Amino acid sequence: MSTNSQASEIRSNHVGWDGLFDRIDILEVPVERFLHTLLPSRKPYLYDNHQLSQKYFRGVMKKPAQSPNLAASLGALVSSFPEERRVSFLDASNYSLPPPFGILESTHHLTALDVGVSFPGCENTGPPYRWQRFSMAIDVKDDECADPFDRDDLLGDSIIRMAACARNLMLAHGFLAAFVLGMYGSQCRIVRFDHASGLVSESFDYVENPDLLQQFFWHFVHPAAGNPVVGCDPTVHALSGADFRWIRPRLSKMKVSPDSLNVWEFRRADVHDDARTTIRSFFLLKVISAEKRIFSRGTVVWLAIEDTRSALGCQAKAEEPALVVVKEAWREIEYRSEACIYQILANAPKSQRFGLPRMLCGEDLGQREVALWKASGGSLDLSTSETKLECPSLPLPQHQTFSWRFTAEDEQAHRDRSQMRLVIDVVGRPLSQFRTTKQLVRALYDAIQGHRNAFRNGILHRDVSEGNVLLVDQHSRIRWPFTGFLHDFDFSWVDVAQDDTTSHSVDSPSISSDSGQSDVNRALLGQTGTPPFMAIGIHRQKTARLLGTPIKHEAHHDLESFYWLLVWMVLRHARYVHSWGSHAERTLFGCADHTFYASVKAVWLDVPAVVVWDNVPLTRLLRRFTDAVRANNPPLSSSKGSGVLTHLNHTMVLEMLGEALDSDGWPENDAAFTANDREAWREYSPALYQGAKRAREEAAEGPVEDCRRWF
Repeated sequence: MSTNSQASEIRSNHVGWDGLFDRIDILEVPVERFLHTLLPSRKPYLYDNHQLSQKYFRGVMKKPAQSPNLAASLGALVSSFPEERRVSFLDASNYSLPPPFGILESTHHLTALDVGVSFPGCENTGPPYRWQRFSMAIDVKDDECADPFDRDDLLGDSIIRMAACARNLMLAHGFLAAFVLGMYGSQCRIVRFDHASGLVSESFDYVENPDLLQQFFWHFVHPAAGNPVVGCDPTVHALSGADFRWIRPRLSKMKVSPDSLNVWEFRRADVHDDARTTIRSFFLLKVISAEKRIFSRGTVVWLAIEDTRSALGCQAKAEEPALVVVKEAWREIEYRSEACIYQILANAPKSQRFGLPRMLCGEDLGQREVALWKASGGSLDLSTSETKLECPSLPLPQHQTFSWRFTAEDEQAHRDRSQMRLVIDVVGRPLSQFRTTKQLVRALYDAIQGHRNAFRNGILHRDVSEGNVLLVDQHSRIRWPFTGFLHDFDFSWVDVAQDDTTSHSVDSPSISSDSGQSDVNRALLGQTGTPPFMAIGIHRQKTARLLGTPIKHEAHHDLESFYWLLVWMVLRHARYVHSWGSHAERTLFGCADHTFYASVKAVWLDVPAVVVWDNVPLTRLLRRFTDAVRANNPPLSSSKGSGVLTHLNHTMVLEMLGEALDSDGWPENDAAFTANDREAWREYSPALYQGAKRAREEAAEGPVEDCRRWF
């Protein structure tokens, strides 16, 4: 392979892993301290006679990656463990595994691992088809020089592969943290990944000191919290045969086909209900969406039903469960918990809850656990620590990370994360599954009403995007008066109640301390959102800050995001023609960075608006909305329009969409394109555009809303 080809392949492998290397830290502490702090064991490790294992390791140390005895040597190392605590090892070097959830298979590559580690008491036999079979992965290289953490030029591919293994393990099992071993010649490193960062141990010689490796496995299978290995979530459980037998008939009553579910994904999760002061259990049955980045909020959204069997003890007949949505996510601790935001919305007048889901129960698990931990005497005062990693007085909380507080100065503490688990009563489906374009616009109209209602209660969403606006599922349409709704308040900012008729911005709350003001600035003056749907002003945030004129995220930025969301849906799922051709979507939404996004979006606003085939109301709406968004931003020197800056507000946008919905001429059979439909239209639409262009020229440029006459 040529040098250029190799470089291209490496760049391809790095796509989607931006920022990975900045969040990995080598802890310069003894390995024993690493184990006692990050893998606390409920049962003391007893030194074992390791001579047999040492002999095996001496036989594989020169070329461990090529040795057929490595898995057997590791097995011998743990052979003295109790049978129910003993893991097994499988040479998986000839296999690459698909992602743990079916919904990710179209967007994730296969991931290779060298050695797979089973759960305690389980044998690894047969091909390793699924990540659900493994508790840990081991990366093996023949030479010590292949250690990616012992070089100035980090071997990116090796670290990315380890991070991908950890991500898949966390997704497959709901792990709070995952461990990956790196074996390089005779040297070994332990890497602990969570959703905030990766912590790497000092390397040690596992051939001369196999007791350290044995001690690691002992701690791993004797966790101080959770079961059966360190990193397991004690509130998440595997399903039993009785669980499956109870679930099956209830799914049949709901007309949910078993063929649409993958039993490997099933799990049961506990959720604290403050209103009932009890723990409620939910069966998580199908992944609706999942975040693929490891150092992120790690959001996973599930279709679920409640386990109502426990209600039989307090009432004659338990209610039949309904389909609900369970959301799990890891917020940065500087942001308010989403559970708090739903509680604010629950206290709003009923008239201000339209277009918004309702939380049935939920909590910030990390927040609760840290409070209980501190009440029990837990302490983590890094200001007096002599080293970066000081053993805490009690095992650290599981549902809140402490990685950044271990490894960085206090100003980085806000980057640690806390896990939330929420149960939402409205079951939605992706906006891309609209049955007509009128339904799409109606869903956006309802979601904008939801945004206005949240805003009136002091909540600014700040991440209007494709995944955060949903259509109401048919099962829920009877219970809910809206077609679409706004959800996922992960990045929301909470302030005193606003009224969009008098103010279109969110003022900073009164905070007296400098550190508090710093948190406000970091949040409201940050660059929050999903890039394809961000407002142009938010794309320009970094440049504005360098110029000393930072841009505060306001309501009109979110309303502009609704415009880009509508354009996104049209370009991807409707029949359109545009001067940019059949691949306008790639040009507009495929930018490499925020600077390009801002420039391309500004140019888009200055060219003729997109025309939707045989759809006068939607074409007219897009033209009006484009004009309004152009006025929402400072004009280009060559820009159309009056040049007067007029920010969007809820009343203005809802009026535009409402008038479009009241218009005649909406098609009745224009459901969202499938991928094949989209490709077929892209081949056909360029000729259609050229024909329409000639027809307009011959007719002296008739009104664009009369687009049907040109086709």
